[in-house]
Amino acid sequence: MSEGREVLQELLDLHAYLKLMKRNPSSGKRARRSYAREIAYLMKSILRSNPKISAFLTYSLPALTVLRDDPEIFLDVMTKTVERAILMSREHYLRSKVGFRWSRSPLASLPMRDLSGQYEYIPGYRPFLITIPHAKKPFADEEAEGIGSLVAKKTGAHLLIFRVSRVYMDFNRFSSRLSPPRISMERIIEEGCIKGVLDFHTCRGTDFDVELGFFPDQTADLRIIDCLRSSLESFDVAVCLKGWRTGGDIIWECSSIPGVWGVQLEVSESGRRKKKELVKALNKFFDAVGEK
Repeated sequence: MSEGREVLQELLDLHAYLKLMKRNPSSGKRARRSYAREIAYLMKSILRSNPKISAFLTYSLPALTVLRDDPEIFLDVMTKTVERAILMSREHYLRSKVGFRWSRSPLASLPMRDLSGQYEYIPGYRPFLITIPHAKKPFADEEAEGIGSLVAKKTGAHLLIFRVSRVYMDFNRFSSRLSPPRISMERIIEEGCIKGVLDFHTCRGTDFDVELGFFPDQTADLRIIDCLRSSLESFDVAVCLKGWRTGGDIIWECSSIPGVWGVQLEVSESGRRKKKELVKALNKFFDAVGEK
């Protein structure tokens, strides 16, 4: 068996142990100690044998959640982390979409001090966050800031606008994770008790008003997606679910935090002409999932 397959098998074994511990929370101290020893052994083996897999595991861990060291959420966090490491190790298109390049530095070359004030946060009163990573020209998402800001104002969602052009740093890619704006985003989610993140973009060349970017049961479960789809369609906003979009790094990082989902919204030219309908639809969606 090749080294890559051996590591993949170890990840699958690790995932099985984690699921077993979740299914049997009161299985006895002796059994739980046995599972914990196996998990520790497998983690050590994986981290030593393959730097790529080690990078995938590190990439998928929510930093502030890990620092909190809460034993109540350890199993949920580690289970999702291992699931994502398996996906990232097998699916090149996912690594490409979030901008993960394990052999490169995780930091862009733009000095961090130059980014400290280049974002705008407007607090809301509902447990949802709207992000607009490509608001700054050149190569800005056309009208994304106007639409996202309108939705936040009308629905009470929190709003985070990134004000550095993607020419210098793309805040929807892995390379921006340690920048002040992205660190602030994670703190907003933690301190604001955010339940869900909608990452706003605009697009062209589609027959739909809105295309949704997500990965089932990783960035958002299908209950959330179905509720969002039905809310949009109830106001005659045509939705595409079957495209190639899986979302960028913003929703992947946000949804690594326990209890938080993330969906990327790509609003087309026709969708931009339906601003009122979009606001009403997302307000209905927030009402539907706000108490769940």
